[in-house]
Amino acid sequence: MKDIIPVFLIGSMKSGTSTIFKHLELHPEICFPPIKEPEFFSEKLGYPELKKNDYFDLFKINENHKYIFDGSTGYTKFPVESGVPKRIYDYGLKPKFIYVVRNPFDRIQSHYNYMQKDLAWDNKITSDHLINVSNYYLQLKEYDKYFDKKDILILDFDDLRNDYKTVIKRIYDFIGIKEYVFANDDIKNNITKPVNRNELRLKKQFGGKFNFLPKSIRKFGKQLISKSMKKEKRTLTASEKIYIFNKLKGDMRLFQENYNFPVKKWGF
Repeated sequence: MKDIIPVFLIGSMKSGTSTIFKHLELHPEICFPPIKEPEFFSEKLGYPELKKNDYFDLFKINENHKYIFDGSTGYTKFPVESGVPKRIYDYGLKPKFIYVVRNPFDRIQSHYNYMQKDLAWDNKITSDHLINVSNYYLQLKEYDKYFDKKDILILDFDDLRNDYKTVIKRIYDFIGIKEYVFANDDIKNNITKPVNRNELRLKKQFGGKFNFLPKSIRKFGKQLISKSMKKEKRTLTASEKIYIFNKLKGDMRLFQENYNFPVKKWGF
């Protein structure tokens, strides 16, 4: 696999990574795993069955492929998910990294509302975890310990939304693709269906018999679960924004100093 170049779309979550993934899926030189986020190098996230064998076993590489692509956003959820860059480095990989950043207030709000559909989620909208995922320098400095800055491409969610072709071209240029492939139309951010852990528990309780239950019973059970799910969307209050601003301002200053990103556009 010496000639295959790994490309990691490491985050940040709710910043258009699924849109980028879908655009790049169109290119014949890139090989993709069975799911967007295999989380092979994460310890708390991902599926154990995908981590049993060699990393390259996730990909069905053919003679036309020059790149493998991993879209695991859990790779930038430090410190909840720690040690990812070291595990990648120790594995002997030298990837190209793509990191998409978004207005941190919008990202936190979107992340929170997404997770509200998971009944196991009990974090506040101002929780340390949500804020840390928007601590972009905090996340990137973990990679600086093992990889060169020139191998990290930072993209802006606003650019993706306003001119997706220019962003996709930047990715192609960054990883070394010379033949550009674009979708005929913009691909909107997908709305990934969150995990409903109560439904998973129900299926586990019944084992393989769940799908063989009468349709009416399965439908009724899902309706009960659905009604119990939190659906109310939240927007940040003025006081919550001030709290988050104060928690993020130091990181934003370092993000601008070290990566020359214009954080003033976000009010920092």
